[in-house]
Amino acid sequence: MSFPVEIFEKASNLEYLEISRCRGLVELFLSRHEMRWSRNLMTVSRVCKELQKLCISSCPDLTTLVHSAVSFSNLKHLSIKDCHKLRYLFTSTTARQLVFLEEMYVVECKSMEQIILDEEVLRITSEAIKFEQLTTIILDSLPKLLYFYSGSDTLELSSLMRVLIWKCPHMTIFSRGDIHAESFMGIQVSLDPNQDLLFYQDLNTTVKGMFQLGMATGRGGYGFDDTRPRPRD
Repeated sequence: MSFPVEIFEKASNLEYLEISRCRGLVELFLSRHEMRWSRNLMTVSRVCKELQKLCISSCPDLTTLVHSAVSFSNLKHLSIKDCHKLRYLFTSTTARQLVFLEEMYVVECKSMEQIILDEEVLRITSEAIKFEQLTTIILDSLPKLLYFYSGSDTLELSSLMRVLIWKCPHMTIFSRGDIHAESFMGIQVSLDPNQDLLFYQDLNTTVKGMFQLGMATGRGGYGFDDTRPRPRD
């Protein structure tokens, strides 16, 4: 089940969408069958391009956030919590459209294995994934998470300052490819925002060090309304 297209036909200028406690919701916008109808695709694509904030919580049957044909080109804030059938958030094709994303929160999703799925394994050329506005990434209580991005394309994270990783015991690396994160200050491995950040050379090396030290298996949780990580003085 997905949301009826008719709802979005009446919300063409929708900028903020919050969905909570929707049992039976399997796909957020369009099923693969509904994608065959060009009118449906055009309607949902128009709405998604206007969205700036998307918050989804407690949707236990949700398996697909969005198909590759739909773009969140103006999305700035993304919060996903307590969606236990999601295995990934975006394909690499969709992720390349998130050029204005500033904050990403992924919390308590038991089946989440990766944030960005590499769907272009047969490509000959490489194309960077650019999150040039992204400053904050929160990854909390994701017991099956292996990495942020499973592909080998370069991640451009020029504005990313810090990441919180908490209770992600199987995350040994952030990405398989190169990462350009000139502003990265370190990983927050505690719910105390005043604690020193963990930093080893770069983002990938820091995640490896965090895993070796067993620093992402603590107790507790990070809610959407909690104090966010703050830049170090």
